[in-house]
Amino acid sequence: MNSLRPSIPAAPSAAQKFNSTPRSENSQTRCLCLKQPCSFLNPKSWLFLSVDWGVSAEKRANRTMKHFQKAIGQLVGAVKQLRKNAPLSAQEGTPLAVGRVEQLEIHALVVVSSANLGLDFRQIADELSKAQAEAPAFCHFLDLSELQQHIAFSDDAAKLSLYLQRRFEVACGTRNAAIRTRFMRQPVKPVRSSAIPDDATGHVFASRALPRADHDGQKLTKTLFSALKEHDFSGRFELYHRVLKRGRDAYFDLGVGLAWRKDGQSEIPDASGWRIIEARLTSLVDPGLGLRPSQHSGVTTLGKIRRDFEPVAVMDMEHGVAVSCD
Repeated sequence: MNSLRPSIPAAPSAAQKFNSTPRSENSQTRCLCLKQPCSFLNPKSWLFLSVDWGVSAEKRANRTMKHFQKAIGQLVGAVKQLRKNAPLSAQEGTPLAVGRVEQLEIHALVVVSSANLGLDFRQIADELSKAQAEAPAFCHFLDLSELQQHIAFSDDAAKLSLYLQRRFEVACGTRNAAIRTRFMRQPVKPVRSSAIPDDATGHVFASRALPRADHDGQKLTKTLFSALKEHDFSGRFELYHRVLKRGRDAYFDLGVGLAWRKDGQSEIPDASGWRIIEARLTSLVDPGLGLRPSQHSGVTTLGKIRRDFEPVAVMDMEHGVAVSCD
């Protein structure tokens, strides 16, 4: 846990234990207490880091889902016990005072090494929502790197709680847990450009998740930005994504809409223009991302992308650099 220590006053240097069932050490739930609120980290979630990944993507996904369901069940039990004023103790057994538990904001986290693309993220979102209904807490499924980002960009426990609460609302509101929080150091200016029409030509960049590999959709998105920067793109950029299965293979799709600003006018790329961008993106994709560009890529209408994908960001860009974002 030391690697996750935030710069938040009164944050402990080690995890604390919540004895939901005192019969077994393995049944204890880790609790990272930052005065108000507190967060539970289930130990089963950390076991994902040591699993042998020399298996197919489908078996890996099934195994991860079983661990997730068991972990979220244990977290629900821990939250229920705390709501009943069950005792909380530090690792050395020292009792800990929590205060008025009925007013306590609780975050229950299942943490994985990476968000495997073969998972059913809609089912995960449903499970998170059901868990909150059963035991009042904000429940999360996220990878280790995102958890580190949340803590690094939080000045205090209250802000960390707000960030996580908003993440939970997005996951349950869209019924899709395949989301990732972006933190930007610079102030964000609102987008001023006009929305791209639904009948405008957009593009789907489809990538197949390679078996027995870690998959990095975030770096794939950065590669797309690199391609736009090489084309000196200035104008409105709309980004969408989805995770799905085609047959037995998992895919990570990016849906993109562009409105090029040229001579004061907006210009939408046609099919040939999109093929040029796709070719450049394909040439820049690092094999180490665990994602391979697919023949399922192609042009479509932006309306269909908006219908079938989850929104990620809308930006105004100047020479390939974002200057405003919604």
